[in-house]
Amino acid sequence: HIRMAAAAAALIPRFATRGSDGLNFFLNPPYAKDGAYLKELPQACRLMAFSRDGSHFAWCDNTAISVFNNGTKVATIARPRTMEMVFSPRNTFLATWENYAVRKDEESSENMIIWDLRTGQPAAKYIVKRLEGWKPQWSDDEAICARSVSTEVQIFKCGDFATVDQRIKLPHVYGCSVAPGAAPYSICVTVPASKGAPASAIMYILPRTEHPVCSKSFFKADKMDVLWNSAGSGALVHTQTEVDKTGQSYYGETNLYFVGNDGSAANVQLGETGPIHDFDWAPNGKEFVVIHGYMPAKAVVFNRKCEVVRVLGSGPHNTVKYSPAGNLICLAGFGNLSGQMQVWDAKGHRLLTTLEAPNSTTVAWSPDSRFLLTATTSPRLKVDNGYKIWHYMSGLVHHQPVPELLEAAWQPALPGAYPTRPLSPAPSRPVVGAPPAVKAVYRPPGARGAPSSFKLHDDPPAAAAPAAPAAPAAAQLSKTALKNKKKRANKKAAAAGDDSGDDDDDAAAAPAPAPAAAAA
Repeated sequence: HIRMAAAAAALIPRFATRGSDGLNFFLNPPYAKDGAYLKELPQACRLMAFSRDGSHFAWCDNTAISVFNNGTKVATIARPRTMEMVFSPRNTFLATWENYAVRKDEESSENMIIWDLRTGQPAAKYIVKRLEGWKPQWSDDEAICARSVSTEVQIFKCGDFATVDQRIKLPHVYGCSVAPGAAPYSICVTVPASKGAPASAIMYILPRTEHPVCSKSFFKADKMDVLWNSAGSGALVHTQTEVDKTGQSYYGETNLYFVGNDGSAANVQLGETGPIHDFDWAPNGKEFVVIHGYMPAKAVVFNRKCEVVRVLGSGPHNTVKYSPAGNLICLAGFGNLSGQMQVWDAKGHRLLTTLEAPNSTTVAWSPDSRFLLTATTSPRLKVDNGYKIWHYMSGLVHHQPVPELLEAAWQPALPGAYPTRPLSPAPSRPVVGAPPAVKAVYRPPGARGAPSSFKLHDDPPAAAAPAAPAAPAAAQLSKTALKNKKKRANKKAAAAGDDSGDDDDDAAAAPAPAPAAAAA
């Protein structure tokens, strides 16, 4: 136990940045450059990629791709125009993609190449014109590899790309995705809508490709993305249309579905109109979070049965990230939003802290689930480029401006590489980067100490009070009616005054009666 604790303590998260100052590695903490990791660093890095376990790293400059294993160069690949690259799960292969073009100075026009890193030579070459879905789909043990073409899914076995081991033939194929986990392997194939037939997501369990175990159909789907849970038992299928026919959104209509390799399928009932901004599975594969709706968007936790577990509230958020340990959830709002980040306890579903990272474009958890890396990158933003390191409870711990930052990424680690720690206590001092306190409205000296009569917004209507006794008739009259009534009253009073004046004159003209004594 002592050796395990010492090994865990020796692990320090590392992250890489590429920009106008070249490619650099840093340790977190002490946030200083890690010059010992790679001795050879390019001054102009146009692309970089880590392997899934973090042991391998590749970068591409304007001349070639360089591949490293724990800091030691293992291959150099002469593909300077590479736009995308990805390692296989066990780092046996490196797949690269570049824009398709026919060039006179090249013998072949294949733009997607799978390289064998043991020999540095191509293992397979293909023409893949579309960027979406270009990545080969390996199983975790690299026993199989699948790729989709226009009318079928080709499955290769044990790295032998010269022979297609199995084929899944369909009228049209949009893409395919192999589930994580051990054999038997599950594969989800997405089929676009065609000639009035709906789009669909079809689940197979290999090697049986004749009969799918699950199929889910849907009509509104021009684009489809598949996200598996960690157990490989189910996947979320996100669909999007190019145009929203209701006219409520510029970005098309979105929907979310669940398909399982046990034959289950369901619609994820969101309950509100509006786009689906983001979704993410918990590392245990039992829950997932969806951010949806018009701003302020709502964040909802669902279980594997697509039942609502908890509503995390509404806010200016369009990004959700589970921490690698699965104990924390980060809700963030970037792009045209304010940059607010909320960190939630994933088990108790309680809000821990709120941070402000304005102008950020990306966010990522560190592999030890203790820090968040936010970056303001070009070309999304040309000003205020740089990166920030946040402790999820204490707030901002490091800020580094960069003249032009293109990318910032943590070095990944396999699950269990870092120990799961208990949640940090709330800080005793104000959190750095927390939302600023609301300042009082300025009032001139002459208006201070007196109630304000100015209202920016009308007060909402008060709740209906119990019926009051009927008001007098005069109180129910309008201003004009009251004015006319007053005129009539004054006219009537004036007429009564004239009549009383005439009676007084008649009384003065008549002779006065004789005194009673004189009469006697």
